[in-house]
Amino acid sequence: KFQEEFGKFYVNTLGSYNYGIEGKPCYWNIDRKLLDYGFEDKFMFIRAGDGDGSFDEDSFERQFFFENKWMNEQQLFGYFQSMSGYNTYLEKNGLKYGDDGDPMIHLRNVYREDMELYKQEKMM
Repeated sequence: KFQEEFGKFYVNTLGSYNYGIEGKPCYWNIDRKLLDYGFEDKFMFIRAGDGDGSFDEDSFERQFFFENKWMNEQQLFGYFQSMSGYNTYLEKNGLKYGDDGDPMIHLRNVYREDMELYKQEKMM
């Protein structure tokens, strides 16, 4: 359940896919689509010096690298608290960490429920 709730927090609450879309909240100060979609959009790789706007697809191979880290609650939520989108959300909504209305409270509660359910102390 935590993974699902984190997805809602990241996409719906912080608006990670909404950058530049009028009427939809986005608390990130950059367009995160390229990062969020694994650089699927090749537009950024068009070489400006070519003049014809072409992209040599053979010269680029998407690869993914994952480094799995086991984190306890303090480490994981410390990381979440460092996210610029989260900090902007708090600022724009007149909140401080732990205030009523802080979406991190719900996320932390769901995390604790999952840890209890699966009898774990850390999450990857």
